[in-house]
Amino acid sequence: MPETIDREEVLRYERSGVLIVDVLPETEHEETRLAGSIGIWLGILDADAVARFDKSEPLIVYCHDPL
Repeated sequence: MPETIDREEVLRYERSGVLIVDVLPETEHEETRLAGSIGIWLGILDADAVARFDKSEPLIVYCHDPL
């Protein structure tokens, strides 16, 4: 079930090996990349991309909103 988590929780999950998917555009991903994250631009995050993830494992999707 999707939920919003804070930075400390992201870091805790990252240390435990949870996959982090950064959906920022490639240029932003390179500038703001979270350690251990993989970059998949939101514009290409489709059913084929999602099918690669293990649905039995937790997953963090990282994005930001400048507002």
